[in-house]
Amino acid sequence: MSLFPLLTALLGIMPANTIEQVPAVVEAEARPFLVSQANSADILVKLPRPQGSPKNVGSMFMANAYGQQGLNFQAQGKPAPTVKFYQDALTKMGYAERTINTTQGDWGFSIVFDTPATLTLTPKDSSKAVVLVIQGTMLGPDTINLNLRFEEI
Repeated sequence: MSLFPLLTALLGIMPANTIEQVPAVVEAEARPFLVSQANSADILVKLPRPQGSPKNVGSMFMANAYGQQGLNFQAQGKPAPTVKFYQDALTKMGYAERTINTTQGDWGFSIVFDTPATLTLTPKDSSKAVVLVIQGTMLGPDTINLNLRFEEI
């Protein structure tokens, strides 16, 4: 089929005698919502951030992270209130904290969350699960560096 009849059909100027040459529209099959590695960075960017965080945070390459993407930014704050912020905000979104993995001190913190049931992130290794890891490291008396990423554990 030449390109001309197809283009004229799209523009609505196709002659009547060429209509049978245009392929029928194929309906797409509905599939369940599935988040792939390719857009796990989009999920991270949309997660809540504590007050005092930059408004626009983009993802960056992180070699060991799921999808090799993560967030890294600085915010004003201390470990305890930052941990509380993430525990409250993410629990409301359906994430479940793995308290066995939580550590916290004056130096910073590390917390791990299982993803909500509505979010499907398929691990490369079927014996593992994809989790959200958030770590904070104090850089100064009131400045914390935050790192968010998905990992397989």
